[in-house]
Amino acid sequence: MTTRPPHAASCVAPALAAICASLQAVGCTGSYVASVPLTISDPTMSARNATDALFLSQGETFVLELYEADEETGLPLTPQDSQDGVDGLSARGLGGLFVPLVLDVDSLRVSEVVSEDDRIVFETEWDAVVNGIPAACTSSGARVLVSDAGGVNIEFDSFYCNWIGIGNVVTDMSLSIDRINLETASFTGYYKLTFFGTGNATGSGYYFASVRPVPAGERDAVSVAQ
Repeated sequence: MTTRPPHAASCVAPALAAICASLQAVGCTGSYVASVPLTISDPTMSARNATDALFLSQGETFVLELYEADEETGLPLTPQDSQDGVDGLSARGLGGLFVPLVLDVDSLRVSEVVSEDDRIVFETEWDAVVNGIPAACTSSGARVLVSDAGGVNIEFDSFYCNWIGIGNVVTDMSLSIDRINLETASFTGYYKLTFFGTGNATGSGYYFASVRPVPAGERDAVSVAQ
């Protein structure tokens, strides 16, 4: 009887997780921590006040720059030191006929920021590449959630990405926040990034995020295009 080779989706299917042990060269990391204590640069502020100050004071549109980071120092890593050799947050896996893939998310463009009773909501556009090739990704909604215990998480709606030679994949990302620095408009924590479909990958680790305004000229260019 012929033995069928394992499907590439083994990196995201719990029932086939054992396959990941033999595919360490193509990913399956596991260091995401969903619930972490929060440290704020201003210790007099509550978690909700700190997230309001971080996300609601940046204007109608801003950018989140994302970097793999050192967990002890909270500082961004160089591509040479990051786990997948890229600047941003990464997921590693397989596409098509076992083609190695690395998804790299460098930044998010944030807009339509609204404060609600128990959360902050906004829309995101994704700056992502796969194996160095720009990916066309749909926008998605996101929510900044503060728990009763003061923990902070950012949840993103699933979204589609497409790139040459692979096709559409459904992508998901989650962020937990353990440090907020209001003086530098930055925060750190743990991330989890996955996609599945015609390609399958997973990644997780520690990140550094910096909030920066969109230059007026860039905002004007987008407004004209719309």
